[in-house]
Amino acid sequence: GRFQQVLSPCVPGSIQCPKMTASIYNSEGILPLEHSPPRKICLMVEPTPFTHISGYSNRFKEMLRFLSKAGDKVNILTVDQRTPKQKLPTTLFGFNIEHTHGF
Repeated sequence: GRFQQVLSPCVPGSIQCPKMTASIYNSEGILPLEHSPPRKICLMVEPTPFTHISGYSNRFKEMLRFLSKAGDKVNILTVDQRTPKQKLPTTLFGFNIEHTHGF
């Protein structure tokens, strides 16, 4: 559908990339991160991906890394009942992380 075309890479001059918007795409046919105005995002995630290393953790960290590069503002609320309070991370990529006992 139309929404999918907006998210897919743009090949300048192709049917998915009209000539009037082709100039906003980079050489790889992808919109630059700064194309959209900064968003305000509230990320609520359970269990916490921030106290261990795993594929689950890596996906959240990569997402937050790109949200940071795009200039978005993210508030993070997560759950961790096992990690001692003094060992809980409080920031990641400049975003504050708040912890609670459950949702």
